[in-house]
Amino acid sequence: MENFDIKLWLSDLDDHHLPKWEEFPDFELYMEQLVSLGNRYLAYFSETPLTSSMINSYVKKGLMSRPEKKRYRAEHIAELIVISLLKTTYPLETIRNCIEKVIRDEESVQIAYDNFADRFNQTLHALYSGNDSISIKTPATKLECVSISEELAVRAVIYRLVSQKIMSSKNE
Repeated sequence: MENFDIKLWLSDLDDHHLPKWEEFPDFELYMEQLVSLGNRYLAYFSETPLTSSMINSYVKKGLMSRPEKKRYRAEHIAELIVISLLKTTYPLETIRNCIEKVIRDEESVQIAYDNFADRFNQTLHALYSGNDSISIKTPATKLECVSISEELAVRAVIYRLVSQKIMSSKNE
């Protein structure tokens, strides 16, 4: 039975992070540059590469703000990262509503994005460093991997339910 070194895999992820706002370029980007930069930022966190069609769709659906004269700014990069990460768990409509509410409640898109990136990076680091309540043995047997995977899947479902309930209560 072959063992899987979860800690080694997590340490590779822990070496990467979502960029903070100040790490974004301070100049406007064209679509191809936005796609390239987005894919570079999300390379370790998303299995689906970004495309210009996806971005155009996000803009049409109101998930992302419209570019000015086909140029994208830091706020577009932030929106794209958040959408790309959340779309694996939430419907696009929920993401759009959440983005609208968070931006309304925060002082700026920058603060909202930095809070999201901090939470993401801290959670990832806590999982790797063992500061999370999940006990990860390394190397893990196939049975231990199944158990850890099951626990994470259950948490994802529960966290999603709680998160959606909180977001829907803000609508009322």
